[in-house]
Amino acid sequence: MRPRARIDFDLKKTFVVRKAFTANGHPMGIGQDFPWRQLAVNTRRMTQLWDHRFIDHPDIPALVSEPEPELIGAPEVKLEKPVKKSAEKKEVK
Repeated sequence: MRPRARIDFDLKKTFVVRKAFTANGHPMGIGQDFPWRQLAVNTRRMTQLWDHRFIDHPDIPALVSEPEPELIGAPEVKLEKPVKKSAEKKEVK
């Protein structure tokens, strides 16, 4: 079953990699063009990659995750100097 069908899938358009993966032994990096015909990727696999958002058309904007929030007013932690073990040893009589 398809997780979420996307209606703008078109095999006639070019594709761009959105998530890194390996296609028939060839590692594909994010933002790279995906030459699926030269790599002999079948149309069923293309549909799966599309549905799981591994590939997209270049004219579709990529989903951008929100930046991590900046910590404001966080308490500063001060570390004390570690005590040397030789100073901790007590003489035994």
